[in-house]
Amino acid sequence: MVAVSVGVIAVGLVCIVTETHGRSARELGPVRAFYSTDDGMSVFADDEKTPPFDHHGAQAVQACVYTCDGGAHHWVQYLMKYSDDALNKLALRQSLEGPSYGVLVKKPGDAKWIPDGTPAAKKIEEPKCPDGMGSGDPGALSPMNFSGK
Repeated sequence: MVAVSVGVIAVGLVCIVTETHGRSARELGPVRAFYSTDDGMSVFADDEKTPPFDHHGAQAVQACVYTCDGGAHHWVQYLMKYSDDALNKLALRQSLEGPSYGVLVKKPGDAKWIPDGTPAAKKIEEPKCPDGMGSGDPGALSPMNFSGK
């Protein structure tokens, strides 16, 4: 269970997800992560949860949101969820083999989920600034400085 907690915290630190609907950071409260129910087209904020989970009748996965210009422009670099096998083991409170066991990632728009920790996953997770979204070094966007624009 400790390995799972470490994994969720590590993924949460790298990947932060939220939808603010124009609300200020104070109105959002202790938001810890960004999530998406529409393959990264939009994101919403919520407390840290184990993805995927039900959000108003739709499956939500964690969305890793990045910016190159302090948040004026942002994009979803990749999406993250746990495999069904990992979710079953979490539900049974069985120990896992490492922090990324059962974590799956994919680019928005891709059909296939890829196991985290593989060379293909590392390529997906490495942020690069898209055209028109600034020229600085990409960094994870925090829900506390996300304006929802």
